[in-house]
Amino acid sequence: MQKRLCGIVLFLSATASACLLRQAEDSAGNPSDDVVGAGRLKTSPVRFFQLPQQDVHATPEQIPGISVNDDLGDGNPADDVPTDIMFATCESSPDEVAVPLNPIKDRTCDVVQAIAYRSDDTGSYEVSADFVWSIADEDIASFHFMPGHGFDKVQRPQAALDLFATDVYDQEPQTTVIACAIPRDPSSHLFEPLCATLTLHDVVDLEGSWCFNGTTFDGDCDAFGFTQDGRQLSLEGSTAQDGWVKAREVEFVRNGFRYHGSLLDSSFMYGVVGYDGSTDLLGTWQASKMPLP
Repeated sequence: MQKRLCGIVLFLSATASACLLRQAEDSAGNPSDDVVGAGRLKTSPVRFFQLPQQDVHATPEQIPGISVNDDLGDGNPADDVPTDIMFATCESSPDEVAVPLNPIKDRTCDVVQAIAYRSDDTGSYEVSADFVWSIADEDIASFHFMPGHGFDKVQRPQAALDLFATDVYDQEPQTTVIACAIPRDPSSHLFEPLCATLTLHDVVDLEGSWCFNGTTFDGDCDAFGFTQDGRQLSLEGSTAQDGWVKAREVEFVRNGFRYHGSLLDSSFMYGVVGYDGSTDLLGTWQASKMPLP
């Protein structure tokens, strides 16, 4: 790991952290700089250990291959400096964090956890670190910071808009989450913070009750609703993942039927239906989102 002197890193703000340089190695083992700044980002692949599925608050003991470093070592401050950062949402090593445009509530897929760890000749283990978080484009998303938790390893992004509020009608608004780990050992402040990035997408909010009609539905308004966590959709009263949403595309399964549709806007969708597991189509359907009571 290449080290560079930086005597003021403990005073970095979240804004300043967006201009940090990170030393990494490419696939050939050559050093390369990841540059974060001006809303543009170049990243190298980050090495990850697998987190337990659906466990966004995993402890080091739960993470295969990572242990807690109880050995204080020989006093070398480099022993407390991380060599990598691992992310988790409701998935292990996610490619993205998908944030629906709706109020903050109890969800897991839009919560981002960062874990600083060190790999050396003794193995891989978590090291203590404070995290400075930032988002490259705050017009697309921001953090829902809780008072006193600005340096925590877990943060919840908040979407500012969805694709229907942009000129690019078929593309979800996208930006980047940046987490920089600052070693807590006072003697390790000479080492530059290590930063990692995760793509963030603003997702259309489908949560709530909808009025369906068409093939397989009863009457002009067969009403039921979804709960949403990231891209995942669950039918009201269901604990299973019954569907998903990506950009304008929606798919879900109900009563043995699979529904595939498109969003005209955030309150109207239409599509086709067939038996789950079959490519044969039975007919068409449409749905309008019902207003809140």
